[in-house]
Amino acid sequence: AAASSLTALGLTHIWGAIVGVVLIVAFTVLSGMWGVAVTDAIQFVVIVVGLIIVTVIAVGAAGGFATIAETFETAGVSQPFNPLNQGWSFFLGAALPVVVHKLVGQDVMQRVFSARSARSAAMGAGIAGVLTALFAVVPAFAGMAARVLFPDLDPTVGVMPALISDVLPVWAAGILVAAIISAVVSTADALLLAAVSNISNDFLLRIKSVRDIPATSRIALPA
Repeated sequence: AAASSLTALGLTHIWGAIVGVVLIVAFTVLSGMWGVAVTDAIQFVVIVVGLIIVTVIAVGAAGGFATIAETFETAGVSQPFNPLNQGWSFFLGAALPVVVHKLVGQDVMQRVFSARSARSAAMGAGIAGVLTALFAVVPAFAGMAARVLFPDLDPTVGVMPALISDVLPVWAAGILVAAIISAVVSTADALLLAAVSNISNDFLLRIKSVRDIPATSRIALPA
């Protein structure tokens, strides 16, 4: 994801991946869980504001919701804006794996365990769940608009790079790139910490010579 977004800045896919990985690892090593918590708040604002702006522009360029609906209906998709248009089984099959995974995902639970209190953890999880459910329609609308704008889009290119290249003005493209990178960093640093905490607690703590777990974890991150 980082590589795809950085190609919009002129980098090749390989160099985009290299730069993205180096930045993410360096950021995680330097900031740890505190950095994850602080940047999550900043990245949330960037992602929400950025994608809303991009979606408004993309939907407008596609001719509005009426044109989008007509295009999908012509392609055989009835009620394209109805999340249950393919039945409850499809909806639950798409939603439940994500929900169940997040309930036990280490990268999610690390934020809960890092909360100041049980009340803060409960409120934060509840607010995040509601906001995520409400915001989920925004990238879906952007994708539907892109389907109208680029009916023959190569799946390997991706919707967002195509919008950046052919639809969005420079300032909006910059916001979208920032939003994508923010989302990538927000996910990647948490996953890195999850892997390293497992290594530290399940393996390194069993080695009697290891005393400083935080320092050892920072060494294990880039490794």
